[in-house]
Amino acid sequence: MILLPGVLLIGDFVALSLTTTVLAVAHLIVHKMEDRSMRSVVNVYGKRPMTVWILSQGIEVEIPFARLAAGDLLVVGAGQMIPADGEIVEGAASIDQRLLTGESQPAEKAVGEPVLAATVVLAGRIVVKVERTGESTLAARIGDILGRAAAYKQIAEARSTAIGDR
Repeated sequence: MILLPGVLLIGDFVALSLTTTVLAVAHLIVHKMEDRSMRSVVNVYGKRPMTVWILSQGIEVEIPFARLAAGDLLVVGAGQMIPADGEIVEGAASIDQRLLTGESQPAEKAVGEPVLAATVVLAGRIVVKVERTGESTLAARIGDILGRAAAYKQIAEARSTAIGDR
């Protein structure tokens, strides 16, 4: 920003317009990249399947995700994302939970261990007793916090720009 008044004092208006354009384009690119990356992170935590499989009277039944409730026995196989927080009651699996925990290696989970929404079963098949669904899952709460942080940052930047313009 100190560059612009200096170029203006020299009287080189071509350099001034070129510098202003480059700075504006760079600022625009940075904002687009920040926005895109924040939206992709928030979307990762907000992903939900359309349908899920539950055990009902010993039979696997496909139901809409919206009907999934605490206490249901959710069936999750290899390659599927776990859509709810809960505890494994049957089976074992290798689970990729790096989005939530940052662990570089998949976690091996068995009966009695907790699992979190937005994690992916890499190998195995598990039955999970659902404890939290929808907006009450840890992943949804993280997504909400990230969304509010992004909104707060945008508001703060807008205020600082307004103050600077004055």
